[in-house]
Amino acid sequence: THCVASGSGSVPVPQPTAPATMTETDILIKFYKASGGPACTKRYGWADAASEEDTTRGRARRAQVSSFCGWFGITCAPSEETVIGINLSSNNLVGKVPKELFELRNLRTLVLAKNTIDFSFDGIGNARSLTELDLRDTALYSTDGISAAAGWLKNLYLDSNPLTDNSIEELLDLTELEDLSLDDCEVTGSMSDNIGLLTKLVSFSASN
Repeated sequence: THCVASGSGSVPVPQPTAPATMTETDILIKFYKASGGPACTKRYGWADAASEEDTTRGRARRAQVSSFCGWFGITCAPSEETVIGINLSSNNLVGKVPKELFELRNLRTLVLAKNTIDFSFDGIGNARSLTELDLRDTALYSTDGISAAAGWLKNLYLDSNPLTDNSIEELLDLTELEDLSLDDCEVTGSMSDNIGLLTKLVSFSASN
C-alpha cells in the first residue's frame, strides 16, 4: 500500500507488489506450529525442522531432514522439490490452519480428515493447483469462501461435519466438481435446482 497524508492534495502512486517472503518450508513450519504440531501422532521431519534449538545435535537432526519431501505426509513432484500433496489424516491436529497453506502454489491434494481443526477457506483462491480437498470429520461448520476455488477444485469430501444449511448453496458454484461427498452433515431441507450447474459432477453422496 501507499499512504498519503490527509489534505496533502497529492495522488497516491501505485507501488510494486512485494515479492513473496515465505518459502515452502516456512509455510509448512507455520502450519505445523499453528495446528498443534508437537502433539501430532506422526511428525517425522516436521518436528526437527520446526525446532529452534541451536545446538550441534539439533543442527545435525535438521540436516537429516533438510528436504520437506521426506517429512511425514508430504508428497513432492517427481522432478523437483515442491509440495504437491499433504496427507495428515487422523494425526491429532488441533488449532487454526493458517491461510498461508494456500500459498503452496503446486499443492494438488490436501487431506486433513479426522482432525479437530479450525479451517477457513480464506485464501483458497491462491491454491490454483488444488484439485482434491478432504476435510471429513474436522468440525467444519461453514464453507464460506470456498467458491474462490471454483475454477479448479474437482474432488471435495466434507462428510461428518455440522454444516449449516446455507453452506451448501456456495458449493454449487464449484462448477469443476466431479466428486462431492456430504454424508452425515446434518443439513436439512431441499437441494437447490442449481445443482444442475455442476455439469461435470460424476459422483454425489449425501446419505444420512
